[in-house]
Amino acid sequence: MDLGRLIYALLIIAAGSLISKLVGLGIRKSMTKFNLHDIILDFLEDFVVVVGVMFSIFSALSYLGYRIEGLTISVTAFIGILMGFGLHDMLNNIAAGAWISAVRPFEIGDYVNLKGYKGVVKEINATNIVLIGDDGETVTIPTKLVWNAPIVRFKEKGDG
Repeated sequence: MDLGRLIYALLIIAAGSLISKLVGLGIRKSMTKFNLHDIILDFLEDFVVVVGVMFSIFSALSYLGYRIEGLTISVTAFIGILMGFGLHDMLNNIAAGAWISAVRPFEIGDYVNLKGYKGVVKEINATNIVLIGDDGETVTIPTKLVWNAPIVRFKEKGDG
């Protein structure tokens, strides 16, 4: 292996890493309009960067003449399994949040009973609903729990 090919392979990794970071930042910026929690935004950004860096490394190894088909398939399958298990609840919450946004069974400021918790709806986002209870307590309910549950929306606070 000559030095020129090795330097070019390192440049592939460096450029791929930089592009991955820029794409990750772009995705993070575009997803902020959905009012997602910073943890989710961090995860999405990091995921894009890791996949991009891995793709860059695989490309550099391939350029150097290494056979990477088996490695690529193994790593991709492993990531798919991890994501399937790790994102299951988050994706359920996002689907439920989309349903709540589309159907609008209640609005911010409504007095409701969700899953046995009564309170005024303070926030509705893609993954959870925040209520302020009668005692001033803040209750955060994942949207997936509200999706198939009875929703009681009171006309006035005293009706419940």
